[in-house]
Amino acid sequence: MSLMEVKIRVATIEDIHQLSVLVGDYHAFESIELSLDQRNLALELLLQDLTLGFVMVATIDEQLIAYLAVCYGYSIELAGRDAFMDEFFVCEDKRGMGIGSKLLESAIKGAKNNQAKALHLEVAKTNNSAKLFYQKKGFSSRDNFHLMSYHL
Repeated sequence: MSLMEVKIRVATIEDIHQLSVLVGDYHAFESIELSLDQRNLALELLLQDLTLGFVMVATIDEQLIAYLAVCYGYSIELAGRDAFMDEFFVCEDKRGMGIGSKLLESAIKGAKNNQAKALHLEVAKTNNSAKLFYQKKGFSSRDNFHLMSYHL
């Protein structure tokens, strides 16, 4: 496979079945528990409402091999819309070929084009290779802050 064969584009509702499989693989990798119905509903809403965000996909011969989901928020501190890289997954046998870099570049461009002031992400503290990848792409840690969540 050459990187030239890989196509990067915004996902549409027609991608939901293939995308759901990839998201399931990512969730299994990260030990995220979400039912198939919940996963498909979340994807359907995101794919149909671009005000919520967007999903970039990488394909080879129309087969999805990677995805990166971006969801929008708003920040007073940043004086406008911000974006959160919610999920990012490349099939294991396609890693290390530059696909993730192309997806990330496309997601950054998409967020900028939609007036986002910043793109945030969360990475496991122990995932040093991912942290290094993101640092090389221009991301920096906000060491004075710690991401915390309250599930409603």
